[in-house]
Amino acid sequence: MSAKKKQWKAISLFAGAGGCSLGFKNAGVDIIAAYENAESAITTYNMNFGANLCHNVDLGSCDFLQLRDALTLQRGELDLVIGGPPCQGFTTAGNRFWDDPRNKLVQNYAHALDAFYPRWFMMENVEGILTTANGIYVVECIKKMISLGYTVSLKKIYMQEYAVP
Repeated sequence: MSAKKKQWKAISLFAGAGGCSLGFKNAGVDIIAAYENAESAITTYNMNFGANLCHNVDLGSCDFLQLRDALTLQRGELDLVIGGPPCQGFTTAGNRFWDDPRNKLVQNYAHALDAFYPRWFMMENVEGILTTANGIYVVECIKKMISLGYTVSLKKIYMQEYAVP
């Protein structure tokens, strides 16, 4: 008799239409909740992953402890947090305003890690996050992650080499 493999539980922040969630779901991770504030993305997410899995939440002003409590989780109980804070303020395809209010959402991702304190996390963004405002957003985010006790690995990956647009 073989031991049953534990299925990891995760939440998705800045979930969009579910691109990251799909990859993790296909890898066997149970996405127990997703959070986004763009209604069209939420509708798409819920059509693809199940009604009411993705919730309309402003991750720029929400209380992550309340989100955690609503899922009846204790700090440290969640296996994984995945997500990609908005990249519009960092992308070279846009205007790259250093003071774009969406840039501060990277900090909110770190606040979510503090509230949930998952075993693992994965945060994705565009290459421009490394250089916008001399990299201060990514540096401050990593400092916060390290202060929480995480070991951080920052990798620049060219997704086109993996046949991903």
